[in-house]
Amino acid sequence: SNYSFSKYMQAVYLLNPGDMAPVREISDQDVPHRLTLSGIAQLPFGKGERWAQTGIGNAILGGWQISPLINYLTGLPFTVNCPGALNAVGSTQTCDLVGKFTVLNGKPNRDGICALSDLSCRYFDPSAFAAPLITSNANAHLGNTNRNEFRGPGYFGMNLSLARQIKLTERFAVQLRADAINFTNTPHFANPTANNCPANATLGAVCNTGSPTSTFGAITGGLQPGGFFGPDHGARQIWLAARVIF
Repeated sequence: SNYSFSKYMQAVYLLNPGDMAPVREISDQDVPHRLTLSGIAQLPFGKGERWAQTGIGNAILGGWQISPLINYLTGLPFTVNCPGALNAVGSTQTCDLVGKFTVLNGKPNRDGICALSDLSCRYFDPSAFAAPLITSNANAHLGNTNRNEFRGPGYFGMNLSLARQIKLTERFAVQLRADAINFTNTPHFANPTANNCPANATLGAVCNTGSPTSTFGAITGGLQPGGFFGPDHGARQIWLAARVIF
């Protein structure tokens, strides 16, 4: 087993003409918690084991080893952005948090983009955010949320291998194995869309108004990058193999 606790910080420059001082913040790659469990176990069947030491039981069940590999990681951070056109102080603009940030654990909508008021397909409640209210250039301000202040869904993955080595002669053996990648078939979701608070929202309006087809607050894809074959969406893959050992 292995566990690590960490904090990854970086310095950035905000696009604010009035203040170009660097700001320390959480990095895009910050993962505070990482837990890995792995092992190998000889199944208790066959010659020299507790059960099925002889006969058909030994022939079928004997000699198998099982090897699990489990990974759990906390989610990656993300920033909630509002359109820069709504504010006079820069082109990169965070939203104002006007309510309680609530993780809804909504699942991606299989039937297309759902309405902003439909929280069943939102990772967080869009109504907690609003475009910064500006009554004049004199009170123009950056949003009250920070970059990478919020965190997306975590990652859980379990690989499982089952292998048996069959002795043929003193020199030759055959190994049979089955490998299940993402054995639990657990989806690996990407961070929610958080940079498209509806552009037609009025200044100070919460982000669940405006365009009904906005994906703001919703998860629209799998984790990127990752996986041997590209994006790691968490789909189970099973490999069967045999090899001769000499």
